[in-house]
Amino acid sequence: MNDQNKNKAQLIDELEQARKAIATLSERLKGFDLHSTEGVYRVDITTPAPIDLPHAELVDWINRHAIVREVNNSMAQMYGLTPKEMLGRPAIEFAPNYGERAALVLDNEDCRVINEETKNLDHQGELLYLRENYHGIIEDGLLVSIWGAQSDITERKRSEGELQKLAAAIKHSGELVNLATLDGKMVFLNEAGGRILGIDPQQIENVNIMEVIPDHLMGMVESELIPTLKKGEMWEGDLQYKNLQTGRLTDVHAMTFTVNDPVTNEPQYLANVSLDITERKRAEEEKAHLEAQYQQAQKVESIGRLAGGVAHDLNNLLSPIIGYGEILLEDLDEDDTRRRFVDAMLSAGFKARDLVRQLLAFSRKQTLEYQPVDLNKAVLEFKRLLQRTIREDIVIEITPSPDIPVVLADIRQIEQVILNLAVNAADAMPKGGQLKIETSLAQLDEEYAAAHQGINPGDYVMLQVSDTGTGIDPKIKEHLFEPFFTTKGEHGTGLGLATVYGIVKQHRGSIWVYSEPDEGAVFKVYLPLAKKLPEHMRLPSSPDLTGDETILLVEDDDQVRQMTYDILCRQGYRVLVAENGPRALFLLASFDEPLHLLLTDVVMPEMNGKELYHQVVKKYPAVKVVYMSGYNDNVIANRGVLDSGVAFLQKPFTIQPLAKKIREVLDGG
Repeated sequence: MNDQNKNKAQLIDELEQARKAIATLSERLKGFDLHSTEGVYRVDITTPAPIDLPHAELVDWINRHAIVREVNNSMAQMYGLTPKEMLGRPAIEFAPNYGERAALVLDNEDCRVINEETKNLDHQGELLYLRENYHGIIEDGLLVSIWGAQSDITERKRSEGELQKLAAAIKHSGELVNLATLDGKMVFLNEAGGRILGIDPQQIENVNIMEVIPDHLMGMVESELIPTLKKGEMWEGDLQYKNLQTGRLTDVHAMTFTVNDPVTNEPQYLANVSLDITERKRAEEEKAHLEAQYQQAQKVESIGRLAGGVAHDLNNLLSPIIGYGEILLEDLDEDDTRRRFVDAMLSAGFKARDLVRQLLAFSRKQTLEYQPVDLNKAVLEFKRLLQRTIREDIVIEITPSPDIPVVLADIRQIEQVILNLAVNAADAMPKGGQLKIETSLAQLDEEYAAAHQGINPGDYVMLQVSDTGTGIDPKIKEHLFEPFFTTKGEHGTGLGLATVYGIVKQHRGSIWVYSEPDEGAVFKVYLPLAKKLPEHMRLPSSPDLTGDETILLVEDDDQVRQMTYDILCRQGYRVLVAENGPRALFLLASFDEPLHLLLTDVVMPEMNGKELYHQVVKKYPAVKVVYMSGYNDNVIANRGVLDSGVAFLQKPFTIQPLAKKIREVLDGG
């Protein structure tokens, strides 16, 4: 009986131990389902590893003794094998760093590793990207096995890799790429976009895309671009973006479209890809400008050839008329009443001869007598004739530049140029005004020559004739040098400026006019220097004039503003840009750094340069100013826009005069 009770108690104890073992195993296998769609496995350490081994020894031990004992179908399929083909093989065949990973279970109290991303090898040695949960089984201080579950995330990782490459390409792309919410709030901007818009791509949370649209394009955006996007279509076309730091406008070719939510398929974002076409636009405009100049030159050249031919025939006809008229006059007695008829005939013939001479001058077929000419002396000596020719209500001022070199010219023709320009200026001042004639040295560089048809870079003497008259309409200016084109009706021949043009061209020079209605006119004649000049007459070499100060540039002409900006940047300056006075003041309102100089056009819409300067000095009392204009400083001063003696730069200017003037003013000169 006692033996029977003893056997019964032993059986109960064994059953209890079995129950506990089953419970322990159940706990160990919790979460691991061999029928799961995830890959489930068991790896046994055939010679259990002491958990107190040094890390390196433990890793080596596991690598030598870890054998795959159990896998489900999903696990085998991941590796391109059957469960039978995987069983009994070393774990290190599938996971080259298996020992390192298995040892991680000892770093946690529950011997679990959760959601670890790792890389294994399939049966062909190809990489598998996996997410893994696994649990180490510890018995009596020994690591005996590892139970785990793996999910194949290879495709997701490859997609992430492609997205990372795409993101890097977008980030470093030369095109502007940005993403915004439907109400315009920016959520992404790449580096190129940051440079174009003057925005830090990391600080876009408070920026709305409408802020970078200039005012003159806002109507087009609201009437054309936005309705196109609302219809679910892509808008493509040329735009301009405003740099929020400098105010500079950048020409772009933009493609804007909506990005839909992948779940609802409703528009979620506005995407924009824009290519900077500033240089292309500038090149196209410059090409169009040069083509227009070339076409005009060809037109004038053709008219000149025609005029030369006509003049030749007229001379042949006028020679006998005038000759026989003079013979007839000599044969008539002094008291012969018929003399007045012959006098009238000869007077008309002489006038016709003068017209022919002007035609020949325009066509550049007259014979010139070249000699060294001191232009200063020629102008000063000609002043007396001008005073007799020009009305008394017009003040004539001569401003010669000291020590200008001589030019090779026909003095009579140069006097004809001065006279014609002066008479033309007087006609533009019916109520009186000021006529100013100046001479100066001019260096025309390759950049200037490239922008002006027929100009060769080099050193010139400039003769400038300016007036305070009614100015010239742009449409009239296109025809200004054409023969027989006149705005004076029956009182004009249309040959005055055509003659000037022909004489200047025959001297291998060039002539340009700057004018606007009601703002007077400036004619600039460039004559090349005589060759082999004495050393003291040569133009001095120019120093390298650079700086790093901050300059606010204000100019309403797009091409002049861009050219000036490029020159200043090349000289090393930091430049803020505005197209008019109000825009300049808007920029300065949010600009808290030092401003050293204001470079502004004088005559601008809304606010002239002097008015702008008086506003700027309120915030920057020490700021210096340089005014620029196509009119000379005397004309501007007489109109009350500028005080005499201020720093002034005459348009058109090249790099050297601009850099020199800026440096002189900044250095206190």
